[in-house]
Amino acid sequence: MKKINTYTNFLKFRALLVLTPLFLLASTFFSQAQNYIFNNITSDDGLPSTSVTDVTQDIYGFIYLGTWDGVYRFDGKDYEKIFYQQGRYVEADDKGGVWIEVQNGNLFFYDSNLDTLISYMNVDPNRRFIQVLLGMDGEVFAATSKGIMKLDSASNNFVLEPGQDDGEVLELNIGEDGRINFILIPAGSEEQKIGKRHPDGKFSYEEFPLDENTPNKPSFSDSYTTIIFPYGKSGTVLFNSNGIASRESDKDAWTFKKVSDPEILQEKVSEIDASYLLLENELWLNQINAISTINLETGESTTIQSGTNIQKELLPTASNHGSRLFLDGQGVLWIPKFAYGISLLNTYQSDFGLLRDEQGKVIPDILSSYELSDGSFWAGQRISNEKGLIHFASDRKTILHRIGGFFGNFTPGGKTTGTVLSHPFAWAITQTEDSTLWVGTGSPGYENGGLNRIDPKTGLITRYKNDPEDSTSLSNNWISGIYKDPQDKLWLNLSNGIDFFDPESETFTSIVKGNKDVYYRAALIDSKGNFLIQKDYAQSSWLLIDTDSKAIVKNGNFFNKDLGYITAMPILDSQGRIWIASVDGFGYFDENYDGLKVWKTYEEFGFPDLEIRAFSFDDQGNLYLASSEGIIQYHPESGKTVRFGSERGLQSNLFETKQNNRGPSGRIYFSGNGGMNVFDPKEIKTNPYPPKIIIRGITLDGKSYQTFLDSTDRKPNHTFSSLTIPPGITTLSINFASIHLGGSGKNNTQYRLLNFDDNWQDAGGNGNAVFTNLPAGDYILELKSSNLDGIWSIEPFQLSIKVLPPWYQTWWAYVLYFSLFVILSYAFIKEQSRRAAKKERDKVRDRELAQAKEIEKAYSELKSTQAQLIQSEKMASLGELTAGIAHEIQNPLNFVNNFSEVSEELVDEMNEELEKGEIEEAKFIGKDLKENLSKINHHGKRADAIVKGMLEHSRANKGEKVLTDLNALADEFVRLSYHGLRAKDKSFNADFKLELDPDLPKVNMVAPDIGRVILNLVNNAFYAVNEKAKSGSDNQIDEGYQPEVTVKTTVIKSPSGDLGVELSVKDNGNGIPDSVKKKIFQPFFTTKPTGSGTGLGLSLSYDIVKAHGGELKVESMEGLGCKFIVQFLLIA
Repeated sequence: MKKINTYTNFLKFRALLVLTPLFLLASTFFSQAQNYIFNNITSDDGLPSTSVTDVTQDIYGFIYLGTWDGVYRFDGKDYEKIFYQQGRYVEADDKGGVWIEVQNGNLFFYDSNLDTLISYMNVDPNRRFIQVLLGMDGEVFAATSKGIMKLDSASNNFVLEPGQDDGEVLELNIGEDGRINFILIPAGSEEQKIGKRHPDGKFSYEEFPLDENTPNKPSFSDSYTTIIFPYGKSGTVLFNSNGIASRESDKDAWTFKKVSDPEILQEKVSEIDASYLLLENELWLNQINAISTINLETGESTTIQSGTNIQKELLPTASNHGSRLFLDGQGVLWIPKFAYGISLLNTYQSDFGLLRDEQGKVIPDILSSYELSDGSFWAGQRISNEKGLIHFASDRKTILHRIGGFFGNFTPGGKTTGTVLSHPFAWAITQTEDSTLWVGTGSPGYENGGLNRIDPKTGLITRYKNDPEDSTSLSNNWISGIYKDPQDKLWLNLSNGIDFFDPESETFTSIVKGNKDVYYRAALIDSKGNFLIQKDYAQSSWLLIDTDSKAIVKNGNFFNKDLGYITAMPILDSQGRIWIASVDGFGYFDENYDGLKVWKTYEEFGFPDLEIRAFSFDDQGNLYLASSEGIIQYHPESGKTVRFGSERGLQSNLFETKQNNRGPSGRIYFSGNGGMNVFDPKEIKTNPYPPKIIIRGITLDGKSYQTFLDSTDRKPNHTFSSLTIPPGITTLSINFASIHLGGSGKNNTQYRLLNFDDNWQDAGGNGNAVFTNLPAGDYILELKSSNLDGIWSIEPFQLSIKVLPPWYQTWWAYVLYFSLFVILSYAFIKEQSRRAAKKERDKVRDRELAQAKEIEKAYSELKSTQAQLIQSEKMASLGELTAGIAHEIQNPLNFVNNFSEVSEELVDEMNEELEKGEIEEAKFIGKDLKENLSKINHHGKRADAIVKGMLEHSRANKGEKVLTDLNALADEFVRLSYHGLRAKDKSFNADFKLELDPDLPKVNMVAPDIGRVILNLVNNAFYAVNEKAKSGSDNQIDEGYQPEVTVKTTVIKSPSGDLGVELSVKDNGNGIPDSVKKKIFQPFFTTKPTGSGTGLGLSLSYDIVKAHGGELKVESMEGLGCKFIVQFLLIA
């Protein structure tokens, strides 16, 4: 059965749209690669069962292995058995579930999100195994003996799809548009048909074509086994043991092709459960002891045979049990090999061209190489019993020629010729412009080695060795390097110095000669023709020789620092940079030799234990380092590095320094004891898929996180997106796996805990992130991983972590603390307040006692002052009253005095007349005298009445209310006021009018108090009109102004209908401003000049009227005058 996974569907179909498919790579993989490196998983690696028949991968990255003894889940480190029956075939969906195909027509569904199994029993008891196929929209199809069944989501049962022919269905394969091709064996017939389920759910059928790949042309389905695939947008491909048939659409004719290597189809490649996988246009076949691919368009085939190296070569298998191939989400092809294990092939694997001999064995211990202009190359091997100078074709596989050499002292000194080299160990190779090949050989021992000149036309070898009798011969036989200068002359690096060789004259010249203390090692000839030579490995002493003049142009330390032991022979790259490496780091200088331009320590480079043994470069500016960590691609400008380790098919991680690491074609040649890698940098591919990260375990203080959860909250570790850590936990440990089996599976992983430490930390090989004593708070754990090519996760895996505080740091604890604080503060404040209050009360009591005494004293003084003020006011009123009274009494007294004087004169006249005897005249005078006495009596009685009235008022001032004639009271006090003012101020001149209601009833009142009120009001009125008169006279504002005060009494009715009396005092003075009106009844408020009033007159008047139950109001218009109104209600 065809193995397709919805996880792979994404890669297969979606990736086609972005032109970076795994399958496009797979379609060219075998055409490009020569050396296929497999990473194998066997029982020695912990594989729990070698009877693996199927592989799948879920959305989390888990690998599921279907075996004869159950289903195992692999997280990159450990295996967990999740199903214990024969779950041979597995199919993962895109939701975290896995379908398990079990014997006897049963299916199981494992949900990794819940760690639960659901059984679907007796789906088809007539089938041993039911093939499950997942549709493009998540549908679940099953190939059964009754037809195609589909999982009904409503009933959760498999039901037969309508509209299809009766019969058994085999080989479900899905196309990129969702169409499904299959083989139908109609009921009651053995003749197979081509079936198709269209994306709209309709079915169609047709006969198989005749197989034109065979002479007798039987039906294509007659050949066992026949496979059918949807191909492209609407095409179909048929495949059997005879070849291929294909068509672009259902309307096109079939095209037939035979396979280029028909023998690969003669093996039994499949049974009913076919071990094949279609990726783009390449059909992959899992065979006995092999794996093959067939290009469906060309028929070209490639086969990889199993090998004996179970670490790097394809595992064998001796069984024909159908073991399905699977391509995972990281571009790794899983190849189950029944009874042996699983071989893994990275489909993004680059061919690092490990050289092999004619039998396919790796050629070890290669010392030198040189690429010719046609792309072929020579390689020199350190081996004594074979022809170790090997000429390879440009395909890196075909050996064109081999040349051997003498071992030991088999050639004499000086110049000789022959067909073999002077020594089998070829340490250096170069070619001059005439195509002559030059080979330097040697080994320890004075006589071992020599320079070899190979004629490109005849193959004849001219050998040059040291001749003690010839000073122009080679100085030393062991040649470790040959350098060609711009004049096409040779410079030889010998074990004891440097020789110059002129191929035309065939003479050698010793340029520098070493000894036991000084060792010269040639480095390179630069673009200016200067020969750079290191004087001693361990010293920073260098020579620069002009190859034209052969003179030393520079000597000493060219780098301004001691580089230490030089580990790699310097090279000159295409940008004029000379790269050099030591035990401490690497960098470059330029051809001016005036110091290093760049130097990086290995710690700065990110590989602290690195040792670089050789350099090379490509046309894109990348540097290649053959090192103890493998081959590292380094871009100096960006700093980007990609590491290629031994799992990529490198000879080993132990390289040797040598010449000619780069050929004219751009190929790179790195070698070591394990062989030589020859690769083109342009053909290097990197796997673009980072590893999948899975949470394997979570522990809190050594206990599983699950034990801290309620049963309803427990779920598999890999499904957690957030963690809640209870208080009191000191150690949080999170174990995770990084799944990418493109290399060794040991992927680099890093982690960081945001809000705690933003720096990335290496997780090490165990994949553990451990945190101790995390403060309460919210954190985010980020995990990232890189594959073997250094491709890191685009987005880090994130896990939210909430560390709960201990109860005493929770919000409710803080609320409690705050509440207690408030309560204690309240109690403290209350107690302090009580104490303060008591203390204050004591102080207040003492203060109050003192204040009481002060108040009592002040009150006494105030009462005295008030009495004095009132007395003063009374005295002021009395003064004005006295003046009026005096004036009132003065008038009758004046009459009395005047009439008394006149009466005296009349008495004298009367006496005279009597003396004269004028009796009549005397009578007449007596009559006048009588009238005068009458008038004296009248005015005396008037004065008496005034005095009696004053006495009455004095007697009535005891506060007793009596019925009083308000008219008389008003008349009396108006006159007293008027005359009093006239008496004080002779210039005072004002009129007053009395408009007294004759029918005014008497009012019950204290007459002296009301009299004082009338006097105050009238005095104020006269003062106001007098002031206006004065201001008018001064300013000549109103010359016709006549001061006038009107006193009026009248009977009134209250709003409730009660009778009352009203007395008003109106003047035509300046009036009272509105701003003053509200203040005139306040004590001590006065508008008169200082010393002219006490400010108590109106206040006392107001109090007196209020004490009588009356009202005292004021009406005023500024500039026109003022009217005071006193109202009393009459009490029946």
